[in-house]
Amino acid sequence: MGRRKLYMIHTMTDETYAVNCTLDLPKKEKEDTMFLVALFSRYYWIVGSVLGGILGQIIPFDLTGLDFCMTALFLIIFIDQWEKAEKHTLALTGLGIGVICLLIFGENRFMLPALLIATEHANNSPPADHHSFLLIGNSPGKSSLNALSEFAQ
Repeated sequence: MGRRKLYMIHTMTDETYAVNCTLDLPKKEKEDTMFLVALFSRYYWIVGSVLGGILGQIIPFDLTGLDFCMTALFLIIFIDQWEKAEKHTLALTGLGIGVICLLIFGENRFMLPALLIATEHANNSPPADHHSFLLIGNSPGKSSLNALSEFAQ
């Protein structure tokens, strides 16, 4: 990745992650394609946000029921990753951690603790359990912050 690595970290979204996970290309071509996916995704996001902001002020629109779209998106991404992975240990652990945190912290405060615990668990699990192209710090014993700083170098 070279100099593009920091840009890739900065532009990582769930959409770019999902697309880049499906790439089955030689290393150099995969890196180039991953960069272009991130680049175009960012510019599509900027243009769409500006147009949406402008048109949203001009055209009245009822947003009732639209909040389910994000839930559906994440469910589809999860199913896609589930079908591609040979092991489901991390996915099941993440779901379990989410449910436990929901019960402990309530629906308005469970997300951050669940993400922190699940990330730390993923960072300390064997690399063979991971199904990702760019999981930060997938070596046992690394904290999330140490892994992120090492990955950024």
